[in-house]
Amino acid sequence: ARDGRPVLWLPGAGTRGDLAAPLPRLATPHGLRLMSFDRPGYGGSEPAPVRTIAEAVADTVAVLDALEVERVDVVGLGAGAIHGLALAAVAPQRVAGVTALSTPAPLDAEVAARNQQLVDQWADKLHDASAETITEWAAEHAPGRLAVTMSMENTVLAELAHRAGLDADLLFIDTGWHFQETLQVADEVEKRYPDLPLVRVLPLLSPEEQDEVYGPRLYARDTAAYNRMRKVEPLNMAMDPYAGWVTGLRRADSEHRATAPALSLDRTGRLKISPIITWDLDDTDRYIEDNDLIIHPLTLQGYRSIGCAPLTFPVGEGEDARSGRVFADGKTECGLHE
Repeated sequence: ARDGRPVLWLPGAGTRGDLAAPLPRLATPHGLRLMSFDRPGYGGSEPAPVRTIAEAVADTVAVLDALEVERVDVVGLGAGAIHGLALAAVAPQRVAGVTALSTPAPLDAEVAARNQQLVDQWADKLHDASAETITEWAAEHAPGRLAVTMSMENTVLAELAHRAGLDADLLFIDTGWHFQETLQVADEVEKRYPDLPLVRVLPLLSPEEQDEVYGPRLYARDTAAYNRMRKVEPLNMAMDPYAGWVTGLRRADSEHRATAPALSLDRTGRLKISPIITWDLDDTDRYIEDNDLIIHPLTLQGYRSIGCAPLTFPVGEGEDARSGRVFADGKTECGLHE
C-alpha cells in the first residue's frame, strides 16, 4: 500500500485463522490501515450463504462507501483473490492494486519434516528409477494421502497408482473449457478405478460468471490470468488434505522440464512425485497399449498434449508434444509446475 491507502483483506470463505492472523502484525509497522471484510461468506466463522460474485463485489463497494474509503490496495487469499480481481474489473476507480495469494494449508510439522527427510534420502536414488519403482516407493513411504493429478490426456498415472495400491485420490481440474472427449475420459476413469476416488476440482467462477465479470475469451486476452483462475488457484486450494502429489511430468516433453527430478518438495513442502519422468511419448503409448488403458480419442488425431479446448491444437510429426499448447507470453507452462 502507498500514499496512506488502506489495505482491504479479502480472506475468502472459511479462511484459516493461521493465515489471516499475521496480517495486522505485518501491516502495523508500515503504518497501514487494515480492513477485513470478515462477515459470513468472507472469512467469518458462520456458514457462508450462497452468493454470486456480482453480489460479493456490490457488497464490497457498499462497505467502502459506508466507510468513506475511496481507494484501496486489495490482498485476496483463495476465493478472496478472485473476489479482489473481480472488484478491480468492475470498480477499477476503487482499487489501486490487487495482490492475489493462494496456498494450501500448512503441513503438519511432523509430516513436513518427514517429507524433507524422504527427499534428502531418496531423490538421487529415484532420479532415473522406473515408474513402477517410484509409485511403489510412494505407496510405502509417503507420510499421508496423496493427490494424483490427472489431465485425462492419458490414464497412465491412475493405472500406476492402482497397481501400487496408493492411498490416494485422483484430482481432475474441471476448468469448464475442456474438450467433451476429456470429460468422457474422466467419467470412464471414475468407473474403472473405484479404489481411487475421483475428485473434480472446480474454479470459483463458472465459465458464464467469468465471462460476465471479465468479458468473453479471457483465455485469449490474458492467458496467465485465465490459467491462474481456472487451474492454479483451484489446485492450490484443493491440496489441503494431502502430504504430496503425483504428477505426469516427463523430461522429454520440453526443455523446461529436461532436468526435472523424480522426487522433490513443492513450495509448500509437499512431496512432488513424478513416476514417468524418464518416459517419452513412445514409452507412454507403449504402456497404454500393453495395459489396454482408456485412450483419449484426440490423441489419435494429433493432439499429444491436451489442456483446455481453446488453447490446444494438434502437432505435426516430430514436433514437441507441448508445441500444440498455448501459454502466456514467454512461458512454457500453465503455472502448475512453475
